[in-house]
Amino acid sequence: MNSQPSDESSEQEDIKKLKDHIKDLGDLLDELHKKVQEKFNLPKIESSITSINSYCHKSGSESILRQHNVKSHYYYKDREIMCYSDPQYLPSEIKCTEDNVMSVELLDPLQTIPFLKKYEDRSLNIFYASFPEVLKNLNDRDILISLDEYTDSNGQTKENPEISKRKIDENSYTIEYYDDIRHIEIYVTLGRSNS
Repeated sequence: MNSQPSDESSEQEDIKKLKDHIKDLGDLLDELHKKVQEKFNLPKIESSITSINSYCHKSGSESILRQHNVKSHYYYKDREIMCYSDPQYLPSEIKCTEDNVMSVELLDPLQTIPFLKKYEDRSLNIFYASFPEVLKNLNDRDILISLDEYTDSNGQTKENPEISKRKIDENSYTIEYYDDIRHIEIYVTLGRSNS
């Protein structure tokens, strides 16, 4: 009987930690929004859709980023800006284009790699906070992290955003976050152990 308040307190701590990690990831994604706004001289971004796929390898306490793919669409009135990376041809650049006419480099190679490393770290923090029991089985595993994010600047932030997490099978997990402005879905797929 005495353990129930302690269990609830621990669960509340875990949820708070998870919300903090999601906020950190949201702040990082907002950096891309601000860069697009600045580069394309937009008063604001009304909505955006972003997909990032990262393929990394976990060995001990280190994670090594191997490949990434970024695709984003930003909207303001009748304008649409598309940003992308190309893991084959532009592995360390994120470029943006409007109407396939104006093309700019959003993040140069010196910025892109730290951005992607931060993205990977923050996504893994969310995953670890959601499924801490998986940590002990991650050595020498390949990890695919897929993020889909939708933002609508006309929404209002909820005091209590909705968060759900689900283990799909032994190697697949999903975490979802929704607060009326931002909707984030993260899918994590673990590859076979190489050991």
